[in-house]
Amino acid sequence: LIARELTMLHHGVKEISSGKFGTMLDYSQASGEIKELFAAFNDMSKRLHAFEEQNIDTITLEKNKLEAVLMSIANGVVVCNNFDKITIINNAAQKILSANPTDILGTHIQNYCDTNGTLCFKEKIALFKNTPLEIMEKKPLEFSVDVDSRVVKTIVSPIYSKAHDYLGYILVLIDITREAEVDKLKSDFISNVSHELRTPVTVLRTYADTLYNYGDDFKFEEQKEFIGTINQGAGGFAQVSKEVSYTITYDATGMNGKIS
Repeated sequence: LIARELTMLHHGVKEISSGKFGTMLDYSQASGEIKELFAAFNDMSKRLHAFEEQNIDTITLEKNKLEAVLMSIANGVVVCNNFDKITIINNAAQKILSANPTDILGTHIQNYCDTNGTLCFKEKIALFKNTPLEIMEKKPLEFSVDVDSRVVKTIVSPIYSKAHDYLGYILVLIDITREAEVDKLKSDFISNVSHELRTPVTVLRTYADTLYNYGDDFKFEEQKEFIGTINQGAGGFAQVSKEVSYTITYDATGMNGKIS
């Protein structure tokens, strides 16, 4: 009889150790101190079950609060676990990546490709994973990728638990398409202005070089004419340089820029 009761108790302890809190033992037929032991076991199991439910509720609440915060962030946020699987993606990231959460959650971030079939993050994530975490923790990896018609600045940082255990990493996505277009327009404008100003500068230099090296071979009137041309050209060049300005405007869609 005692062996049977101990076997039941042993079975209950195994259930608790496997995480099945709330397991109850029938001790109606037990006797003496064994009955008290069974009652103490059931009380312990009941308390553990209540504590587990309380912890689950707390964890769920914190998780929901975290997701609510992430979803409200203007920049894109993608959270990946230690196995590179996407666990959270906020609304901004869904828009930037043109991704449906039901299709992308649980997939590997390295396998994400845009409509052109380009694996946008594979190479950079490999670089992140091959870099010591101590370095990534102090200086997150930053890079820009092309996703369809967008230019996306990406910042990758590791995620740790309170015990500083590595849990995965987070990607912050910032759409810098307009900024990239503005930079390109500015670069093109400066290049065009430099080209337009290079010709008069070359002419002035030619006149000055001629006077410097062969001035004695020219008559005074010819020298005066050369100097007058240089003076006039320098004045015009200075005026043009002073008045050069640029304006960048966008149409109603905010995507097509022009410069003047």
